[in-house]
Amino acid sequence: MARRIILPLVWMVGFVTSPIVPLPCCVQKTVGGVSYTLEQEADTSGYNCLANCVYQQELDPGQLFCFASGDLEVVCGGEVTEIPGGLSITENGTTFVETSSYNPRTNILTISVPAHNAYGQTDFLLDGKLGQTVMKSNGSCMLSNHGDLNVREMAEKLQQMNQLTADENLFSTDYLIKVRRSRVGFKERAKLTKEINEFCKQEGIINTEDKSVNKREFEALAGGEMVILYKDEESISNEDQCWIKEACTNPGPNACGYGWPNPTGGGISAHQLSATVVCVECCVETTPGCCRKMFPDFCICQDISHKTVLMDCILGNDTHEIYYKDPSGSVVRQTMQFNAFNPEGNSRALRFHVHAHDNFQDMTMMMHAAASGYWHHATLKNNMLLQFGKRCHILDLPSHVFPMDIGVNFLETESGNFILNQEDQLISTNTLIVTGAVDLQTLHPDIQKLCRGFQVVKSEMVPANQSYADVSTFKLSPVRDIAPVGMQMTSCCTKQVVSSITGACIQWTNPVTGTAIHVHLVVTDDAETDLTCCNSNGNAGCSPLYPACCECNCPCADITSAQIFRECLSRPLVLRKPLTQDSIANNDLGALHASNLIRAMGNLQGANGGSLGYVANFHGDAPGPCGAFSCCPHGSSMEFLPWHRLYSVQMDTELRTQSTGVTSSTAAQPFTPATLP
Repeated sequence: MARRIILPLVWMVGFVTSPIVPLPCCVQKTVGGVSYTLEQEADTSGYNCLANCVYQQELDPGQLFCFASGDLEVVCGGEVTEIPGGLSITENGTTFVETSSYNPRTNILTISVPAHNAYGQTDFLLDGKLGQTVMKSNGSCMLSNHGDLNVREMAEKLQQMNQLTADENLFSTDYLIKVRRSRVGFKERAKLTKEINEFCKQEGIINTEDKSVNKREFEALAGGEMVILYKDEESISNEDQCWIKEACTNPGPNACGYGWPNPTGGGISAHQLSATVVCVECCVETTPGCCRKMFPDFCICQDISHKTVLMDCILGNDTHEIYYKDPSGSVVRQTMQFNAFNPEGNSRALRFHVHAHDNFQDMTMMMHAAASGYWHHATLKNNMLLQFGKRCHILDLPSHVFPMDIGVNFLETESGNFILNQEDQLISTNTLIVTGAVDLQTLHPDIQKLCRGFQVVKSEMVPANQSYADVSTFKLSPVRDIAPVGMQMTSCCTKQVVSSITGACIQWTNPVTGTAIHVHLVVTDDAETDLTCCNSNGNAGCSPLYPACCECNCPCADITSAQIFRECLSRPLVLRKPLTQDSIANNDLGALHASNLIRAMGNLQGANGGSLGYVANFHGDAPGPCGAFSCCPHGSSMEFLPWHRLYSVQMDTELRTQSTGVTSSTAAQPFTPATLP
């Protein structure tokens, strides 16, 4: 907090070189632990006090005091007061007025700078209690932590400078960059002060780190160049032959304001220029090979010669992920991948993927640039993919969609380490209208790989006449018999066809307005997905419940949700499903398959006296089928894997043939691919 010297009016003598415009008075204030009450407002210019505020001690009234600058702790009570007038500045021939207000109770100063020259309208909030600053410009709030901020003194100095008309040359210039670090979600916003939330009630909030730079660095960044900066605490190798810096570029917004502390001394008289930047750590080396040895995961700064390489270093080739909550309450994982540095010689591409959930199918969105690195060009067509269901929809990347911005925003959300809530999302429902066919061989190599086996169509995305609830609700069309009936029906079962129109959804940040962080993009098309299912006729002598004629199809009665529809559609359940280390997280088995498998295992155990020892003896432990020796070869034997595959077949056969009450089509045993370690 600010600290002051107490100056009793009865003996204080002094002068100032210019008149002081009255500073708003605190009704009550504590200075150095002593409480004071406002007695009157009077001319204190002859005492060198900071304001025309006259106080007396609450516990010892009679003597009057005013206050000058000092080192005693001050706590002030009161309400927000506009600092009258304003600071009139002439900058590059343009004159504008910077206005401000100060709340002594919260120790918060707000400053408003109108649009001028190359700078848009910018507002600042400075919180002296928490040591935080917020810069609001171009629809975003940049939140930085500074520690100690003498906000009260800044307000007092701004008060002294109000109604002043000055040229920018009268001010020392301070150059500042705001490095974007992470997004602030809805739940995280609730932890901020009500003043910041009110200040940014229509803007998204980004955590930033403020760094001072020199004029040359600032002008280069403001001009769109890429700049290498020292880190505040550089990581230097023991040999001092390579170390870590940051490479930065400027996506905006930029701003300026007057009245910040002058870093060269002399009081509150600085003209502060601010630029918002994105940065990535990189390695500088004086000895070739040092970076690859000491910091192998970092780009080499000397190699970052332009923005395209800088974005390669920022996005990298790793898989990134965020989590979001859809309106049903399901928490969904979405991944992002970028092919930095063209590892396969293909033009750069940004890919997003969401697994199927609720009534939404698996979806992949992909956007790619031209070989030159440009994402928008008159000759660049068919460079956006939306893949779901049976189709690959090919679109031209809209001119207002900027993939690199979307990628950086995705990383900032990931760095925020929170789940996107409904309040963080804008839901946009859309329909894809097919306008023609596309030759798969003319598309980006990555799109070719993704779309083999799919119907590839040229499409246009338009707003849907359906709500999110319509698209997300599972519906089946009326059941139809397969013709000719005589070939499909036995005395025990009948095959039928059901169909559904399902959509897909994905998160991206284009365009985002207000406090939302992402757009929840929901898409659907007119393609009905058919599924063959099987009904038991229930006639006498038909056993088991679903006989052989149904072994490759799900029972129609079981198809009650989008998830089961997808499981039955994706493959016949008689096929064994591969297991990987991500199978649980990805729900690879599916609810129907997993529940039937668990039920089959339970029934098998019950059929053998409550034990699976009978099945375990397939392993051939001694004493057993192989006498005193174990049948299963272990150790370094080349027969280990083949024998255990035979063991798995025996287990699978037992599940199928035992009287478990589960058909062979729904009780297949999953397996682990031989390619896994």
